[in-house]
Amino acid sequence: MLTTKKGAVSYTVLAVIVAVGLGVGIVRFINGMGATTNLSDGYPWGLWIVYDVFIIPLSAAAFMISLVTHIYHREEYHAMARPVVLAGFLGYVGVVAVLLADLGRWHQFYSVLLPWRWNLHSFMFEVSMCITLYSVILVLEVAPVIFERLKWEVPLRLINTVTVVVAGIGIVLSSLHQSSLGSLFLLVPYKLHALWWTPLLPIMFFTSSAFGGLSMSIFVVVVSYRVFNRQIKVRPLSGLARIVSIMLGMYLAFKITDLALAGEFGLLVSEGRLSVLYVVELVIGVILPLVLFTMPRSRKSTAGLFAGAVCVMVGIALNRMDVALLGLSAPVGASYFPNWMEFVVAAAVIAFAMMGFGVISSILPILPGTSQRDDQTLTPEWRRRMLITIPVAMPVIAIIIVLMLNPVARAARLEFSPTSTSEPATYAVSQSESCRNCHYSESALVRSGADDAEIERLIIERVPADEPHGNVGCVTCHWGVGGTDDVDAAHAGMIPDPTRGAFEA
Repeated sequence: MLTTKKGAVSYTVLAVIVAVGLGVGIVRFINGMGATTNLSDGYPWGLWIVYDVFIIPLSAAAFMISLVTHIYHREEYHAMARPVVLAGFLGYVGVVAVLLADLGRWHQFYSVLLPWRWNLHSFMFEVSMCITLYSVILVLEVAPVIFERLKWEVPLRLINTVTVVVAGIGIVLSSLHQSSLGSLFLLVPYKLHALWWTPLLPIMFFTSSAFGGLSMSIFVVVVSYRVFNRQIKVRPLSGLARIVSIMLGMYLAFKITDLALAGEFGLLVSEGRLSVLYVVELVIGVILPLVLFTMPRSRKSTAGLFAGAVCVMVGIALNRMDVALLGLSAPVGASYFPNWMEFVVAAAVIAFAMMGFGVISSILPILPGTSQRDDQTLTPEWRRRMLITIPVAMPVIAIIIVLMLNPVARAARLEFSPTSTSEPATYAVSQSESCRNCHYSESALVRSGADDAEIERLIIERVPADEPHGNVGCVTCHWGVGGTDDVDAAHAGMIPDPTRGAFEA
């Protein structure tokens, strides 16, 4: 990556983005999400969740290539396994980093490792554990490259002995949490639009992660081999593209069958922008790459393979954005557009993965063969200077960003903090203020017109702020409008029992 002036410039730009993102991330950890994001009761999930559910299926490239090479013993794919596994590992590092930023109580991230805090009935628990364990598996899959570089023969022989077992465990773990991400959205049939909600969501998520992982493998090989001037062997990639085309056909059949059985074909033209989003997602992410990967001429060219892989990746990005954000209905009056800090953190994590891949590939034997041409324009001395100077400069840039942004973020945090009152604050979110004005007081409920027989059902017991419900806004679960004192307006779209999904005007 640092052999040419262009590579050196790219490395420098990526390093600056990472440093700025690190500074912004530190500000977020210091001041909380309220001061650094635009999340709210109406939109507790935003850009970072979309990023995670998009990157996770693409990072499935690691388990898919392991399946092909180690389980099916396809020797022609061994050469591309190392860069793909490295890309998958860096992808999961990014997922963990963004998940940490998206945790309200990020300093308690270790709770997932404490058995007495486990919720065995939670899909999120299963996803968290699988991601944690699979990240360990990816470390073991990357370890042989490090041992080979350091010439540690004993641990290298040992880990090579158990390679198939490690790969098998990784395949199981990745398969579990890929489908469980889809199962997670089964819980919101009343909130996720019918175009995307289906009992087949676990199958949809798993299938899309499978062809998404293989497409990511094609993308990584084509790009990395081009950047590092390695000779691209089209035949193995063409084989992967053929498998992807079969999976795309299955996925399209699932989609059409689901719409047909549910009698929802009419939704393709009746739902306005949601119909457009669904059709665009299907055309770009499924139909177009299916055509490209089915045509022999396109499948046997580097350009065709690259175009098809990009289409699949864009399609998965659109699908995850629709399912996790745009396809979810929100309370009346709620809106969300990511704060610029959310964009910076997401961009910094992607830049970190790109920079890490380039640097690691330059140091460790990740890519096979030798360069097609010798175009090294930087002397070894300049490369050493950059490798030392830039990592030293990055923390300095991050500290400067923290010093600049922290006062502003702190002011924003204080602005939204509840003012001192004689009654203890229980719900931290401002949109809950109007709700508790009535529901904490019997007399207030009576004045609002509540029937005497309903008082007992409507009254809410105070919850300490350190308990789970103590920091959850009322409208997060029950919808309605939390920013008005008008009784009818406050209860518009109200869900008395979120577990049933019943709406009440």
